[in-house]
Amino acid sequence: MQPPMTNPRTSKTRRRIAWEAACLLLYRREQEIYRAKLVAGKRICGGWVPRRELPTNQEVLDELARISEPGACLNEPDLQNETELGWLEAKGKLPDRTEKIIAQHDITWDELDTDQRPECIDQWQLFLSLLRPLENIRMPAPFIQTGDALFHSLQTFEHALTNSPYDQEFLLAALLHEVGRAVDTRDAVTATLELLEGEVSERTAWLIENLPEANKIHLGTIGHRSWRRLRDNESYEDLVLLSECDRQACAAQANVRQAEEAIEYIIGIEEM
Repeated sequence: MQPPMTNPRTSKTRRRIAWEAACLLLYRREQEIYRAKLVAGKRICGGWVPRRELPTNQEVLDELARISEPGACLNEPDLQNETELGWLEAKGKLPDRTEKIIAQHDITWDELDTDQRPECIDQWQLFLSLLRPLENIRMPAPFIQTGDALFHSLQTFEHALTNSPYDQEFLLAALLHEVGRAVDTRDAVTATLELLEGEVSERTAWLIENLPEANKIHLGTIGHRSWRRLRDNESYEDLVLLSECDRQACAAQANVRQAEEAIEYIIGIEEM
């Protein structure tokens, strides 16, 4: 039986999430403050926490500074083990590590709170921060030879770009369709949709959500009712095309753009 989920709206729970995220950053278990908050929220609340209910970046940084002070007590029971935390290695160096983290997050747009930067920068930097961890995620069959999920995503983007170079929503679906795999390999699609909630259009979300079903069309395993449901959507042809791009993105070696370059291209579509 799953434990009941904790309500993230309470101030106590919110601080626990901030504390957990700060520890993840401090001990290098996570490199991005946004992902640290996502992972911390899942640990503390027993499920995914909407972005609007997570602690702010400043709350995490404040907690990071607090736990790094000389003599600070790490009260959470799962962080008492010195070996697990690397406490002996880090002892005496915590303030320096904290200053580096805070300095890094002070100077990058993507790690500032939403109300401190333009909305467009927040959206695109969020996408980039979700793509980066995919480099460490291995793809399952039939994409094993592709290697990591980031390389597969960039290949999918390249194929999508060849077929539909000016469709921003379609290209975003191709580029971002695997971002949830970094946080939940068992249900990557659901995780992807939760991560992108409110950040992409309904069409982009629909394409990502139904990509697994579209792949069944090629395999001949889709049910008639499911196929008819997809066919009745105005973006059905685009979904079939996305499925083709996804299946083609299985090369062990390929010329692809960097994630930053892919994002820059999509942003530039608005000026074309």
